[in-house]
Amino acid sequence: MKYILIGCLFTLVGVIGGTFIWGVEMVPTITGGIGVFFLGVACLLSGVFVNGDRLRANLATESDDDRVQRNTRSLQSFLIGLPSIVVALLFYFN
Repeated sequence: MKYILIGCLFTLVGVIGGTFIWGVEMVPTITGGIGVFFLGVACLLSGVFVNGDRLRANLATESDDDRVQRNTRSLQSFLIGLPSIVVALLFYFN
C-alpha cells in the first residue's frame, strides 16, 4: 500500500507539473513516462530481459534471500509505476 501511495505522489506531481508548465495535453506523456520508467526498472530487476542460459546461471548462484529481495524490489517498483500508467490511460482516452 505504501508503494502505491508513493506512485500516486509521483503521479500527482506529474499531473500538476504537466498541467501548469506544458498544458493538459502533455499529462498523458509525462505520467506515462513516469510509469514506463518504473515498469522498466521492475522488468530489469526481475530478470525479464535475459536469456534462458543467463537466467539459469543467475538462479543457480544467488541465494534464496537474494531472490526474494530482488522479486520484492521488482514488485515495489511495479506498484510505484502502476498509478502513473492508469492516470496516463485515463487522460489519453478522455
